Amino acid sequence: MKHKNNITIGGDTLNSLKKIREVAKMTQAELAEKIGVSRQSIVRYENGNCEPRASELSKMAEVLGCSVDELLRDDVNPTAPLSEQRQGEAETA
Repeated sequence: MKHKNNITIGGDTLNSLKKIREVAKMTQAELAEKIGVSRQSIVRYENGNCEPRASELSKMAEVLGCSVDELLRDDVNPTAPLSEQRQGEAETA
């Protein structure tokens, strides 16, 4: 099931991709090149117009320095680098 501006994948939505990509200071074109898809595919993923393959999700997570779970979460802090977020989570655990 698709939602406006979000992608549903097995019940989860891929709505953090744009936030994480921007924190990583990566353009859509750069991400696309690194994972082997077109820039338009990244636009479609971010807009919720199509779903990435599982292998693409895995590549995105690797390139962006996050987990697939973080790509699927909607509570990613877009202003802090993911490494800082993880460190903060570890300190509070």
